[in-house]
Amino acid sequence: RNADGHSYQFNYKGIDITPKFVDICKKLGYDVSLGDVSNIDEPDNAYDCVLSLDVLNHQLDFKKPLSELVRISNRFVYVSFFKDFKESSEIVYKHEDLVHHHFKKQEVIDYLNTFDDIWFSFIRAWRIGTKLPAPPPHSEQFEVVTYSPNEDLIIIKKSTFLNFCEQIHKDVHCGRV
Repeated sequence: RNADGHSYQFNYKGIDITPKFVDICKKLGYDVSLGDVSNIDEPDNAYDCVLSLDVLNHQLDFKKPLSELVRISNRFVYVSFFKDFKESSEIVYKHEDLVHHHFKKQEVIDYLNTFDDIWFSFIRAWRIGTKLPAPPPHSEQFEVVTYSPNEDLIIIKKSTFLNFCEQIHKDVHCGRV
C-alpha cells in the first residue's frame, strides 16, 4: 500500500541468459525464463515498466537490446549502466564469455533519437552499495548508499505522457483537480 492507502498489484517476469541464474530464481519462486535481451520472446507493448539492470554493458552492441526493451514496453524503460561512458566505445574482455563495454554516450543518444515514439533522459542514480562491516561496537553489517558515478537511462513512451496530459485536462475540465 502507498501512503494514501491504495494497493497496487505488480506482476514481475524476468529473463536471464545464464541457466544457473534462471534455476536459482525459479527455486526462489520468481517467474524467470531463459532468454536473450537481443531477442525477447514477448509481444509488443507487453509491460508497463521494463527494467534492464546492469545488462547492456555486457553486450557487444546496445542497439538491438535497447530496441527490444522499447518494443516490449508500453510506458517506461529504465536502463542502468554499471560502466561509465567513454569518448569512444571500449570493450574489455573479462574472459571468453564476459565483456564489459563502455559505450560512447553520443552514439546511444543518436540511436535513441531515431525512435519517433519516445522521450529519454540520462540521470545519475543513488545505488545501494556493498555491505560493509559496521563500526564498533556494532556486530551487524549495514548497506551503504552511494551516488553512482555512472548514468542511467529513462525512456518514456510519448503515448504514456500524452495520455497522462489528456487525463489531467479532463480532470481539470470536470473540476476534479
